[in-house]
Amino acid sequence: MNTILRFHYHIAMNKWLLNICLLILIPLPSISFATEEYANQTGQECIKCHTKALGSGPLTKAGEDFLNEMKIKGLYRPLKNTQKVVRFIIGYLHIMTGIVWFGTILYVHLILKPAYAARGLPKAELILGWVSIIIMAITGTLLTIARIPSWKMLYMTKFGILLSIKIFLFLIMLSSALIVTFFIGPSGVNPIV
Repeated sequence: MNTILRFHYHIAMNKWLLNICLLILIPLPSISFATEEYANQTGQECIKCHTKALGSGPLTKAGEDFLNEMKIKGLYRPLKNTQKVVRFIIGYLHIMTGIVWFGTILYVHLILKPAYAARGLPKAELILGWVSIIIMAITGTLLTIARIPSWKMLYMTKFGILLSIKIFLFLIMLSSALIVTFFIGPSGVNPIV
């Protein structure tokens, strides 16, 4: 009975945290995704390229020239409104899947404790973890394609470098999941031995 109460308590807490996250994340799409990186590249203030001092509003002539130069260099690819909506939905799915994936890891290690996993990897959590990994890989690839117009952007911009680090960390986690699932085995011992 105590286990059932704890399970329901954790579900209630997760719903509460999800609602808080949604309240924080829902207004974010209205915020501009512009960065100060362009201002740093040009050495100019935002007002040089935008009609408003904080960098919003239509572009000035200098801003349009800079945008065209970025397009020529392959560092900018405009998206249509429909593509932006699709990218937002995929991004939302990517973030929520990441939360589920890390939540599963924390649940198995903190709530269930190692003694539970000593009997073998929990099947439901294992399936949920792998589904999350697959969804993260697919949505991450789609988001990267949408945001990175050329390979050189991965090492020429701050965003690209951070994205490269994120991809590297994902590959490390994927490798550890592969090792635990397929090489260490469900019983906690190496099945080859």
